[in-house]
Amino acid sequence: IRQENLDEAATWLSRFLGVPIASVATANVGSEKAYGDRYRALLETVRFPPAVLDEAYGTRFARHFYAPEELAAFRARWSGLS
Repeated sequence: IRQENLDEAATWLSRFLGVPIASVATANVGSEKAYGDRYRALLETVRFPPAVLDEAYGTRFARHFYAPEELAAFRARWSGLS
């Protein structure tokens, strides 16, 4: 289960384990902390150079867990092109 798909975790875990799971609790949510406003502002403004994105999204793990169109969307989001 990918971190960004945790809202679907109960469904997938239920299917995998063969038992009903109502929900999976979330914890340590940055946007809900005292610094939440600063965290949101950072996410809205931070951008990374192409070399950093190449290193992050060019790994075999990134290519294994994400489809090419997902990686392209991540690159666009974090480079400021989205």
